[in-house]
Amino acid sequence: MKKEVLVSIVTAGNPDWRKTISELKELKINCFALFLTMLDTTKERMELFETIRLEIPDAEIPFAHIRPDMTLEELDFMIDNFNLQAMNIHSTREYPLVYDYSKYMDILYIENGGPVIKDGFTPSDLAGFAGICLDISHLENSKRQGFPGYEINIKMLKKYPIGANHVSAIYNEIGKGPIVGGYGYDFHKYESLDDFNYLKNYDSKYFGPYIALELYNPIAEQLEAKKYIEDIVRE
Repeated sequence: MKKEVLVSIVTAGNPDWRKTISELKELKINCFALFLTMLDTTKERMELFETIRLEIPDAEIPFAHIRPDMTLEELDFMIDNFNLQAMNIHSTREYPLVYDYSKYMDILYIENGGPVIKDGFTPSDLAGFAGICLDISHLENSKRQGFPGYEINIKMLKKYPIGANHVSAIYNEIGKGPIVGGYGYDFHKYESLDDFNYLKNYDSKYFGPYIALELYNPIAEQLEAKKYIEDIVRE
């Protein structure tokens, strides 16, 4: 299975997404992932979509972290205009769906985020969905903090397919990245490429076809991380 590492537009911690689009355009990158976490309204999201279409007319977004309050029209727009192939949300016990996403269930994956970091997936979290979007930095954070969710999620990964990944930095000290109920080792900005060395501890079976960098580093720095991680994934 081909595994594609994607640079990303990340809206969490990155209020100036227009600058990121400009960086993609300048570097002639037309294929990337999209994290819509902090865009609260349809108007904001459609403004981002239209800006991408204007600045990068041939843009492809094979993977996106969507919000559970996005309309069907928004999701159809992404599929029709950006060739969206896979997307993720958090568990519905954390963020219940606002609309009926039945037509998208074969490409909609559940992330090990929020309470799943500490407590682990339950069968009801994943029932009816395509599988798991494995945030490997969250998994590593669970392991380092000794959360029961780590062992539970490792077992669940044997039962459900991994459709995509999120990858963030892991620091050697706790307290830089917020998680549910405290602070963790993972953060959405890397300082050194060594911040991705934890990935060497995970076999290729933990990586899906889309490996999205959940980083608000500039695109030029994301490209350095992409190359570094590609070498790890190929090992």
